[in-house]
Amino acid sequence: MIGEIARCLRCPGAPDPAGRPVPHRSVDPSWLEEELGEIRERLIPFCEKAKLLLIRERSALMTAPLSPVECADAEISRLRQELFAAAMSHGGCFKGLIDRVDRLLYRLIERE
Repeated sequence: MIGEIARCLRCPGAPDPAGRPVPHRSVDPSWLEEELGEIRERLIPFCEKAKLLLIRERSALMTAPLSPVECADAEISRLRQELFAAAMSHGGCFKGLIDRVDRLLYRLIERE
């Protein structure tokens, strides 16, 4: 999804002075900045918590098998619930993040 968003934002020609691609002229820069800001606000805490979860799961795996659904470690269970919800699929913080990225991609594709 991120690769497709980048493709939709590419504008033929030179990058801006900072070396970033210039958004296509059909994209409102203030709208894009707001959307990307919302994604960033969700992404950074998600990544920090996901990193903590992976560290705790790795540590737990050193002592015993670890089920992807149930876990005796309360902190692992809490992080899994917060990040992915009970089903560990499209829920929790992950759902909010992916939905926001998906909405951005849809609106960019719609403009093409």
